[in-house]
Amino acid sequence: GLLGFWGEWHNWPFDTDIADGKPDWSIPTEVYEEVYRAFDDAFDITCLLVREPKEGVDDAKYRTGYHDDSFAYATLSQAKGGQEWSYMSKLINEGVENTWEYAPIGGEVYPPLQSMYFAEEFYQKAPNPDTDPNADMVNRQDGAACVEESHASFLLCEAIKNYTGVTRENALEASRSLGYNMQVSYAYFAGSIKTESALKLNLDIKNTGVAPFYYDHEMWPILIGVKQDGVLVKQYETEWNLSDIPADGKNVTFKHVVEEHGLGGGEYTLCIKVRNPLAGGVIFRFANEGQN
Repeated sequence: GLLGFWGEWHNWPFDTDIADGKPDWSIPTEVYEEVYRAFDDAFDITCLLVREPKEGVDDAKYRTGYHDDSFAYATLSQAKGGQEWSYMSKLINEGVENTWEYAPIGGEVYPPLQSMYFAEEFYQKAPNPDTDPNADMVNRQDGAACVEESHASFLLCEAIKNYTGVTRENALEASRSLGYNMQVSYAYFAGSIKTESALKLNLDIKNTGVAPFYYDHEMWPILIGVKQDGVLVKQYETEWNLSDIPADGKNVTFKHVVEEHGLGGGEYTLCIKVRNPLAGGVIFRFANEGQN
């Protein structure tokens, strides 16, 4: 973000409501468009996000994601029990609520909530003023419902460094609910191959998460490895795209053929991995129990 307070694409409370005695510092539509165009021209690979869509701006044209920096405070749409000015309400009003299908959604757990939100008595519960003595402390929305409606892939939470015990475990559980969840359902391959015949491998992969993976094989390639006695002897790069797997829990079949595999006689183990383009980056793991 470059525009507005904290770079959050707004200038509240210095807006069109001047009855509060504050001047109108509203950002003109043409300035939003100017910044959009500059970033859209500069970044052809890296996904970009802005805080929220703006009335009068052709947000959908730029295909950016959005980040909800008041997550679990003002996330849910009005239809889901949230505010008329909430994050999801704004996306729905501007017709970009399905942006998550092609661009990532992120944000930040609302800072005043961070110290308490994942505590056992708070976690994933909507506040009830009749039974919850802290309900009036700050508006608090159900975390699972917020993830489900927003399809968030990542959230900042500065206070996590201070979490311990159940609070930390709850935060880790919430983190695992974000973004994609890729599971290899089935592998198809020949039980034996001949030196002169092709090596064929088919995989069924499904995404049981709330969001897709947003980069293709040119950035995050899926590799097929062949190991013998635990040692990698061959590696082949595929054109399989994780981004082709929608977050609907349905299997997508990928096929790869190596005509000249160069393998001699013996027993081998077939493996796959997703290569992180960042040196020293976090290893991509599939949602398969007992992998490796």
